[in-house]
Amino acid sequence: MKFSEVKGCENLTVMFAKFTKSEHAQDLLDGNLYMNNFKHFVKQEENSKHKGQGDSYEGAFVTTFDAVDIYVNDGYAGYAQSGKISMTYTDLDRSPLFSMSMLKSCDFKVIEDKGSSIVLKVDFSEQDIKEFKENFKSDTVVFTLNFKTLIERLNDAARKTETKRVTGPVEYVDFSIMDSKHKDRYKRFEEGYIDFLFHKHNSLKYQREFRLILPDIQVDRNYTFEVGSLEDIFYVVDIDEFFSGMKIELGLKKANSI
Repeated sequence: MKFSEVKGCENLTVMFAKFTKSEHAQDLLDGNLYMNNFKHFVKQEENSKHKGQGDSYEGAFVTTFDAVDIYVNDGYAGYAQSGKISMTYTDLDRSPLFSMSMLKSCDFKVIEDKGSSIVLKVDFSEQDIKEFKENFKSDTVVFTLNFKTLIERLNDAARKTETKRVTGPVEYVDFSIMDSKHKDRYKRFEEGYIDFLFHKHNSLKYQREFRLILPDIQVDRNYTFEVGSLEDIFYVVDIDEFFSGMKIELGLKKANSI
């Protein structure tokens, strides 16, 4: 059964995980968070011709338009088919971001109930596993169950360096649907809110992304955000072990027992 079927655990955050290459794992353990800017991911899709880790919509508010006639100086100039328009604010595409996957109770299945604790195993679909391996070219997963401490350390590092930081989970959106939610998102974009930096195309929802953004910093390529050692709260595991063999045990209140 899914962990989310346990009473009181329906929408519980369990883990933050970074899918990476083994040679980069130590940097994360040392608290050196390597951050590319939004523009990097736009160019990555342009170069690869594939939406995955690269995403041409990154850092932009995306809206659609219907087929229209185009006029110039009151004269008919042509015809434009329906399509998408991306809009952003000056320099925000140069702001750095750091991403992890936020795994919730629905991403785990129950292996054993011990009464005072419960043993879980990662339970992704085969398609989601394939997407992670192919799009992220990862062989290693660095993860923490102590994500509250991680957020506290991100906040502390931002305060010490007097850097504005914004964190939160990504909302996956069908940009082709022009409903009331789209109108609300557009209104907030016009009013100067940066919610749109946490909106991604719903084809990427397998990424389960949680992101850290430093909106007041602009970099041409990348940025390293130093938060101090994280070795005490992170674990490192091979990606195949993570998906197929790794088990975790969580303490539970008795009321949450199956």
